[in-house]
Amino acid sequence: MTARLEFAAFGAALAAVIAVPLGPALLGGRILSPSDLAYVQRSFEREGAESAFAYEPSNRLLTDPMLQFEPWIAFNREMVRSGRLPLWNDRAGCGVPHLANGQSAVFDPIAAIAYLGPMPDALAWIASARLWIAGMGMFVLAHLWGFGPWGRWFAGLVYPLSGFMTLWLLYPLASVAAWLPWLIASTEWLVRRPRPGAIAAVAASAALVLLGGHVQTGAHCFMLASLYVLIRTAPGRARDAAALSRAGKAAAGWAAAMLLGVLTASVAVLPLGAYLSRSPAWEDRTQEKGSPWTLASPRLLEAANTALPNLYGNQRRGQPNLARALGVNNQNEAAAGFAGLGTLIWLAPVGIALGNGRICTFLVAAAGLGAFASFRLPPIDNLLRALPVLDVTDHRRMTLWIAFGLVGLGAIGLDRLVAWKPSKPWRVWMGCWGAAALVLASVALALPRWESSIHEHALAHYSRASAQSADLDPGDARLLADRQVRNLMGGYRASLGLSATLLATLTLVAAVPAVRRRGRAIVLGLVVLDLIATFWGANPTIARRDYLPEGPLIAHLKREAAPPARILGVGMELPPNMLMRYGLADLRCYDAVELASLAEWLAPLYEPSGGRPEARSSRRQVTWEGVARARGLLRECRVAAVVGATPPPEGLFDRVVPVGRVWVGHWESPESPARIVEMSGGRIVVERSGSIPLSAHVKGSSDEQIRIPVASVPGWRAWCGRRELPVSRGRGPFLRVAAPADWGRIELAYDPPEVRWALRGSLLGLSGLIVLAGLESVKNRTKPLGPAPRLALESNPLVTGDRPSGSSPQFEGYNADGPLHV
Repeated sequence: MTARLEFAAFGAALAAVIAVPLGPALLGGRILSPSDLAYVQRSFEREGAESAFAYEPSNRLLTDPMLQFEPWIAFNREMVRSGRLPLWNDRAGCGVPHLANGQSAVFDPIAAIAYLGPMPDALAWIASARLWIAGMGMFVLAHLWGFGPWGRWFAGLVYPLSGFMTLWLLYPLASVAAWLPWLIASTEWLVRRPRPGAIAAVAASAALVLLGGHVQTGAHCFMLASLYVLIRTAPGRARDAAALSRAGKAAAGWAAAMLLGVLTASVAVLPLGAYLSRSPAWEDRTQEKGSPWTLASPRLLEAANTALPNLYGNQRRGQPNLARALGVNNQNEAAAGFAGLGTLIWLAPVGIALGNGRICTFLVAAAGLGAFASFRLPPIDNLLRALPVLDVTDHRRMTLWIAFGLVGLGAIGLDRLVAWKPSKPWRVWMGCWGAAALVLASVALALPRWESSIHEHALAHYSRASAQSADLDPGDARLLADRQVRNLMGGYRASLGLSATLLATLTLVAAVPAVRRRGRAIVLGLVVLDLIATFWGANPTIARRDYLPEGPLIAHLKREAAPPARILGVGMELPPNMLMRYGLADLRCYDAVELASLAEWLAPLYEPSGGRPEARSSRRQVTWEGVARARGLLRECRVAAVVGATPPPEGLFDRVVPVGRVWVGHWESPESPARIVEMSGGRIVVERSGSIPLSAHVKGSSDEQIRIPVASVPGWRAWCGRRELPVSRGRGPFLRVAAPADWGRIELAYDPPEVRWALRGSLLGLSGLIVLAGLESVKNRTKPLGPAPRLALESNPLVTGDRPSGSSPQFEGYNADGPLHV
């Protein structure tokens, strides 16, 4: 099979594999979304339901896609299709920068699927594109490294199904991680041939990583690429001047390419930096991390999830969640390094044992360093907390390194499996697999014996929670305890049984020589099936009616508190950003950055943390007592409705309306001399209310001060007719405009200077990419390249560490000078 034909065949096979978990949303009319989570609120309780807690959502963990990424994609689509950049989100907080929040991913090319296609159907195609790009990139990289066909197909199929790509699939992290193999592949091309085309490829890959929408994961990708360059260009045994010079040129070319990539993506980076400078997030995270010279508590229990992701259950429907009781992070954080049980216990060790070159060194270093960082093991954890910028980064997501390293080592191991002969230590290790299978099976069979005791403990736990929460009554506590025990006896036992069966099958395949010699297809199939089965339901497909459920409450709020009025939820009702899905304005902003000015203004709203350090975000607890404390501040923010699961205190609101199973407290809008008549995506129109005179004037001038309840940040401009008006920060976090005494209508627009500079930088970087690609095209026409050598894994010194005779001394005596041509 030629390289081109294999590339096409693999692309089709990968698409078919992706369609297995996502097919119902791609072709079956369902929606790829966890938005049925809305039903656990009384605000959206299903008709006839005993309680909101009677409904078990498809995946209780995926609140962020419902509250952040889905409404943001819809908002981006709305703005782009109307010919505007989504610079400002007026439906969260008192207005917040949107393009600048770092995760809105406005310029992510994968998100263009939503801009061009229908929503919410586009969500499934976006997820599929992420997986397909990741798999094709890993396939190309494996080909470039000289892996055999089994290794190439293994790498390309397993990486997109790995824990990181699957568990974070509905997050921008997956868009970023999808481009990681392409970044490493283009880096390899540049190291081999520091030509204009290779520099352009590295720069483009780096820009796509940053445009994906998660700068922390982008930093982890850049760190991994830096590690690859360091290992790949390190002088070998023959350290002559020519080899050192070539290595230096390659490293310098790569650094220049990465800078060009950052410049090209400056439209995503520079506005985020400006937003962070106005946010408490950086300071809060610095305090949270603590001193780098103290030893943090290692997350050793979480390391077991790299082998058995469901060991502590999960938050999917039909499964218990044991992680919280054990003090373990959720499955997305703990199990993202999973690349298949067979990969971890068999193929990766074979790859380490039989591969001894720079690629193996890099992959082992990636998996090892990723484990040290993810599970907070010294000294790597301390080093990362000591470095600027990295000290505020969440390194739990360096499970990406673990998954990437294990996939690469597993591919080498599968290629070399025919040459592997189990020695005595290996036979002992294989015996441990069988023993582990017996232990898991025994636990699954024995669990029903402890059912009554487990139920007592679960009921006691939820009863304590009910006593501390107004949202959870004793009946709900019993309902949740019953469900947890039912899931433990059902879904959890099935998960243990599946793992036991897989271990027993791997033991059999590895122990029987006849099966082992011809069993590479069996092993590849077992790993792929393991990945699909382990994470089945992690990215749920729901009925179309459950994507955006509307009930009497939403209809009431659209009628009584439509924008520019704002709404607030108390307790578990209407968490931050929930109302954005319905075109309503939520007082709270959930974007991981937030404005310091608004956080300080609304500080009385939130319940104190009892002396513990707590991030100054709108995700903190809100109670009726906090609403009472901040009543005046909330009214200045133009809050017209507050929703709670329990009745509010008497006299707090002008009127209280029961809607379904919730209560809505209303404040009548205060009369104001300036009335907002339009507020959409960074454009505000204010008109004078003729019956209310203005008394405040600008000092030394006859201009009147118009106070507008929108967050004040640099970049706002105002006009009255053709005259531009001064804009400044007024009382609290709000805008103030100095208008002439005879004003009747004022228009404001958000036009931040950092975005203008960033757009110029991105256009400059894009021009550089085009020039480099053009130079490469000219070189290819004037000096055609010969056929690229295809290196089998067994003869590739980057994998085996062998030195071919008569070769250049570069890179341990190997001059690899043929990138993959497809």
